[in-house]
Amino acid sequence: MGSLPLLVLMMFSITMGLLCQNWLIVIFMMEFSMFCLIFLSSTTNNVSSGMWALKYFLVQSIGSVILMFAGLLVYFYQDISEWWLAIALLGLCLKLGVFPMHFWVLPVNKSLTFLQLGLVNSPLKILPLSLLSEVCGFFSQFNISHFLFLLAGGSMISGVVIGLSSVTLRGILGASSITHSGWFLLAAMSWDVFKYFFLYSISLLMFIFFVMGSWNMYSGLALYALAGLPPFSVFFGKLFVVKVSLILGYPMPIIVVALASSVFSLIYYLNFSFYLYMLKKNSGPFVLGVMFCLMNFLITFKLFV
Repeated sequence: MGSLPLLVLMMFSITMGLLCQNWLIVIFMMEFSMFCLIFLSSTTNNVSSGMWALKYFLVQSIGSVILMFAGLLVYFYQDISEWWLAIALLGLCLKLGVFPMHFWVLPVNKSLTFLQLGLVNSPLKILPLSLLSEVCGFFSQFNISHFLFLLAGGSMISGVVIGLSSVTLRGILGASSITHSGWFLLAAMSWDVFKYFFLYSISLLMFIFFVMGSWNMYSGLALYALAGLPPFSVFFGKLFVVKVSLILGYPMPIIVVALASSVFSLIYYLNFSFYLYMLKKNSGPFVLGVMFCLMNFLITFKLFV
């Protein structure tokens, strides 16, 4: 099967998962989209693609089994308790690469092509994030959100530490995924997680598009956006998450950690951005840079004004 039919099937399964209310079907659609990605990687026929596919398959399958176990407990006992929620959150942390279940993100990301990296860190996170949003709502009802704050802060700190020690683009994108997973958690508790995820995905996919086209200057520009520098849209997403967190009275330490992680992550983002800019082998069509900046401004205006 060619690449295009597999991509269409992946997007179809994600759409069906979003439209369904049954948790079992949502888990099935997550697994189906994962298999689409693995079959897509099988066209490369090399050892490294087989190794990352095996690692990714094991991690995602174990996460789905944990989610299914939590769902069965709720179904049979007809009740939602803190323990059932903790089990479901464990499965989602494993699937999304949230601290402390982020151990697989960097090894897998380093073996991916840029196209596969974009798929793993963007569309394949949609269904787990939809479940995470629901689980965070239940955590708030039980007044145990402090546990989510710990996971969010741990993800942000871990991502920064990994990013500062990374020497490859794939490495910093893996670190970025871990750091932003902390922001996803905070956004799920305080704001609309899908709005923030949309801003993150646009910047990530545009960066991958520019890298695959070898347009180094625009790749550096897209890294600025992914880092959350103003006036790009991710900056306003983080700003609104922090603003709503302050309004809701969330603990000041988690807000300080979020702001500090954003500042320190700029070190490795800017290092690679300057490196890409200095290459100047292929700056790319001028209209692409204009369209990228214009798209960021329009998205920001649409969501926040």
